[in-house]
Amino acid sequence: AMSAYSPACEQMQTCARVSVGQRLRWQVVDQVGETNRAQINAPQVGLVELKWGSEWVAMTREEMIFEGFPTQRYVVEVEAEETGTVVVQIRSSNLQTLPMSPVLLSSEPPPLQEVLCPAGEELRDDGSCVQCPAGQKAVVVQENGIARARCWDCDPGTEQPRAGETECVPCGVGYFASAAGQALCEECTAGRSTAGRQGRAQCLPCEPGQHAATP
Repeated sequence: AMSAYSPACEQMQTCARVSVGQRLRWQVVDQVGETNRAQINAPQVGLVELKWGSEWVAMTREEMIFEGFPTQRYVVEVEAEETGTVVVQIRSSNLQTLPMSPVLLSSEPPPLQEVLCPAGEELRDDGSCVQCPAGQKAVVVQENGIARARCWDCDPGTEQPRAGETECVPCGVGYFASAAGQALCEECTAGRSTAGRQGRAQCLPCEPGQHAATP
């Protein structure tokens, strides 16, 4: 979800974190006004455009009252085409420097969408997919009736040395993984073994009369 924005980028810019499909309404207020500009022989604002992503979008002029005097504001509604951070800028056709910054008037929650991640990847809350790291596997779980991919730790006795996998592999004979989420199984020390079995979470001491120097 978005609605977080910061005016701290630079002058006349605003940083916005948005989700794909989200609609936002922006405004710019002329705090001088067309009438006052004419009286002091100052240039008029002219066409005002807002830069959204890589495109400049014309803003609609509206009459308004600002601090008791008539002036104009410029508004536009845009839709996010992808999830991420965008820098919002404004420009005027008549003024080289526009002493106004874009302000977010309103934003709608991003629409619910079904996102299918590639095998071995997890769906993040922002709608992006990220590869599961080594020691984990991607599994499909039900959350509020919606199927989504999540990264889960490999069970004890299993390993997964590669990222982006959907299964974990049992430890081989003579190797163990005592904890969940291990990328590699560990070798049993001398005098201990897995009794010829795979997928062990621990190594067992050799029985009397037996020995285990190597796996």
